[in-house]
Amino acid sequence: MKCLALSLLLTVGFVAHAFADDQQKAESQINKMNGLAAYTTIRRFVNLSLADQLNVKRSALAQQRQELNLNYGSLFLFHQLLSHGAKMEDVTAQLKAGKNMLQIANDEHVDWKQVAAEGKKLNAKIEDSLYGYMIRDKADMAHETAEVYVPALDNTAADRDVRRKDTDTAQDIYDHWRELAEKRAGMQNTSLDHLTETNAAQGHDQIRMGSPGSPESGTPNPTGAKQ
Repeated sequence: MKCLALSLLLTVGFVAHAFADDQQKAESQINKMNGLAAYTTIRRFVNLSLADQLNVKRSALAQQRQELNLNYGSLFLFHQLLSHGAKMEDVTAQLKAGKNMLQIANDEHVDWKQVAAEGKKLNAKIEDSLYGYMIRDKADMAHETAEVYVPALDNTAADRDVRRKDTDTAQDIYDHWRELAEKRAGMQNTSLDHLTETNAAQGHDQIRMGSPGSPESGTPNPTGAKQ
């Protein structure tokens, strides 16, 4: 009997650890989205990629964010809950009652492993879209501009809830793809990527002029965020 009890305790402990690990991985992807969306230069691609994933209009996501006061990570999780059977009115009621999306997701017993997997796919798509636009890929550029979208108007109070390390990570991601785009442009003896060229023409310093707290961002500056 003692062996059986010990075995059950070990099993329960293993399951709890695996569940916590899955949630941690999911939160990591969600925090990455929030860091990327903190910059207007990248937020347009966060919006575009999530709209593609959900097969909805870009403007609908911006409107929903404002109605529910959600950052993009929370909006992603909101739709993950809906896709797994949660009712929109129930989740919305809990938000209005003061709960955050992580609390609601745990109450709804969300599959964190699935959320982590979908979050990873979305973040990869965001980066792909960003790079495609940088190198002037015709399909990427046409897709991004197919619907009128103004990133500076797509902001909420919840957008200020972003950690410095997540905005730092976003900056590093942007710099990585920009460097690859510039190398490609140099090899092909062409001009800089479209985003770099546009910002330079306006006297902007790349992504930093669209950082949280800058006039272009529409997002209050989080404590300690890079400028």
